[in-house]
Amino acid sequence: MAPGLVGFLHFFTLGAALPLLPLYLTKTLGYSWMLTGVILTAVPFSLLIAQLFVRSLSHVGFDVRLGLALSHLLAAGIIMGPGIWLPTPMQDTLQPPTQNIADWRIVFALTVLYFALLAPSMTWIAHVGDAATVTGKSVIRSWRVWGAVGFIAPAWLCESVLVRFPGILSRVESHDILFLVASWSGLATAFAAMLLPEIDPETEPPGMTNRATGGGAQNGLGIRLTAAFLLVVIVQRCHYAWNATFFESVFQQYDIGRPFVHRLTVADQVFELLGLFLLGTSVVTLGPRLMLAGATLAWVARSALLGWMSQSGVSGQVAMSCLLVAQVLQGCAVVAFFGTIGALLRLHGSVTGGRRQIIMASLAGILGMLIAGGVATFMLSPPAWDEALHPLVVDLVLIAPVVRGWPGTWWLSTVPALLAFFLVVVARVPKLSFDEIPQAGNKT
Repeated sequence: MAPGLVGFLHFFTLGAALPLLPLYLTKTLGYSWMLTGVILTAVPFSLLIAQLFVRSLSHVGFDVRLGLALSHLLAAGIIMGPGIWLPTPMQDTLQPPTQNIADWRIVFALTVLYFALLAPSMTWIAHVGDAATVTGKSVIRSWRVWGAVGFIAPAWLCESVLVRFPGILSRVESHDILFLVASWSGLATAFAAMLLPEIDPETEPPGMTNRATGGGAQNGLGIRLTAAFLLVVIVQRCHYAWNATFFESVFQQYDIGRPFVHRLTVADQVFELLGLFLLGTSVVTLGPRLMLAGATLAWVARSALLGWMSQSGVSGQVAMSCLLVAQVLQGCAVVAFFGTIGALLRLHGSVTGGRRQIIMASLAGILGMLIAGGVATFMLSPPAWDEALHPLVVDLVLIAPVVRGWPGTWWLSTVPALLAFFLVVVARVPKLSFDEIPQAGNKT
């Protein structure tokens, strides 16, 4: 039960702080899209730090559980007082940018520190789940499912329960309440971490070996499949950076009462949760190539759907239906793509190849955040657009609504998704079979 409990609390902390972070940076603090993208690189950058943390503790003989407890205590302390270290929202447009340059650097440094302190828990919980699977216990499904439930829970807590208290309504609407919820759940995670079983961090996950046995296993995935994987990471990071702000703009455009943006942003996790129970059977029945191709096409369809919706002037009901369908597509795509990649790495990769893949994914995530900030700055800022395309404005006047603003932002994200689809089609993707997983406790 310990991995499931810690998984729930850890993802509860992330679910409170992470989904609305782009909206908090752009709307509450008033940062530009480019600065927001730079600050958000802290999330994938923290995964690089996590790869060294647990192993480093084990090498010096430090109890990893105590290390995780201390890291969550420190993280809770950092996020417990956002009013102390967060800068004043930049509402004065006449103020020179140089006077605020130190502010975003402070936020960036503390964001890196915060997520770097939280990231090792994910690695450790997954390691405990994998190690327990060797003994025949089906812990992988348990901790991952409880983690997904934990990630969804803060949205319903803040927007269904806390909103009923008039005294804290303003904090809910300004998203400040998320820091309070994340800090207390972080404290709870710190104490729960001490309940984790003692497992050697050097133990290899089942199905992987210390040394690669073939050319394909040496890098974990083939070159084309790896390229598709990195493109999908970039697309997924861009969508994460844009989602909450775009959803809120749709609520405001159609004047849909109180905007439950947080609940909508985590709606994809509900369908990720449902997909987890079908993943194993789907991969073997449909085959990994079809799963990967379908997932990349889901991201293409999501981008095209949101691009069409934001340019066509549909009714409020149709717009809300499009947003929900977009979240369904994202949830299914995340499970199908990354779940299949994980299965391929487990059965046809090596420990070294798997770690190399995580490092590359982290670097691609950093690039994706920067691209998200740059694209949004260019597409959503009329001065930047007009200055760049001034000689062509007359020629583009008829299609300008399609290639600028939110429509252009979403349509542009179809390009890397389409490239990923074609790479998956031409890639060499090995087949999977349950017979290859003799140590797994269950098919899922």
